[in-house]
Amino acid sequence: MKIATSLLLSALGAAVLIANAQAGAPIDETRAVGADTVISVDLLNGELTVVGSDRAEFHISGELSDDAVGYRLVDRDNGLHFEEEREARVCTGIGRDCGAGEGARLTLEVPRNGILRVEGTNLNVDVRDLERNTEIKLINGAIAATNLKGVVKLNTVNGEIRSRGLDGRISLETVNGSIDDRDSSGTLIEYQTVNGDIESNTRAERIRLDNVNGEIELMLSNIDELQASTVGGEMEIIATLNTLAQVELSSVNGDIELAVPTTTSANFVISTSVGGRIENELSSDKPVRRDRFVNSSDLNFTLNGGTAQVRINTVSGDITLCAPDADQEPGC
Repeated sequence: MKIATSLLLSALGAAVLIANAQAGAPIDETRAVGADTVISVDLLNGELTVVGSDRAEFHISGELSDDAVGYRLVDRDNGLHFEEEREARVCTGIGRDCGAGEGARLTLEVPRNGILRVEGTNLNVDVRDLERNTEIKLINGAIAATNLKGVVKLNTVNGEIRSRGLDGRISLETVNGSIDDRDSSGTLIEYQTVNGDIESNTRAERIRLDNVNGEIELMLSNIDELQASTVGGEMEIIATLNTLAQVELSSVNGDIELAVPTTTSANFVISTSVGGRIENELSSDKPVRRDRFVNSSDLNFTLNGGTAQVRINTVSGDITLCAPDADQEPGC
């Protein structure tokens, strides 16, 4: 029995590293990992930089937060999990005393083709050069993401998202923050904001977007699908449509401006309700007023044979259709 117990404790010791540390103490830990290892990080308060590397190792360095009394590096769920150790009285995860001291300043290097999962509160994350799956969930924190591939899910409450060069199946979501996405591509990109603007020049062929109380500026090329809706916001879009593209745009209390080349082949179904006007600069077709007592209008027309489908509707918002201007800016 004593021998079995000793072997068990030895095995656990190899899987779990628990280190005590003083406030703001330095950390420099390296662990060999497989290429497919799931790396998970849970942090409260501070700054985290994650960089993909060609080495098959987990390397974390920098300084722990003032509130940390140590850290844990644990083998868990077919991967490696890192988190700071804190006294329960210092922070429960909720409340004003949470993360009152100087936050952590950490840099994490992981294999490029590993899987990364980060959760944090009062944490800003800068992540780059990963080629597989990346998932980040924050409360009170900003996300900067550069050159990520694969399945990318970035989610924050009370923070902005800035992304550059993403490629794959992408989801960007924020509450009380803006999204600025540049030079992304891939099979599908989804944007969702509440109380925040969205700016993008994505090359993804399928785009889905939901917004409340924010301005939207999109520069799109060669799209197959675009679904975008806003409440209390405006859309300005410039787009090139593929032959069988499907476009659906809607707003409540917001204007929509769509610019497409005059060579676009599409069938347009446009309507406004409870106020709002339609301006058509793509053809000579004019809107028809639907109700003589309420300023509501419809406009249906076909441009160059009409292979793509474009549907736009607003409630208390104007709709403008035009060709791109010389500067190729979003909108009309």
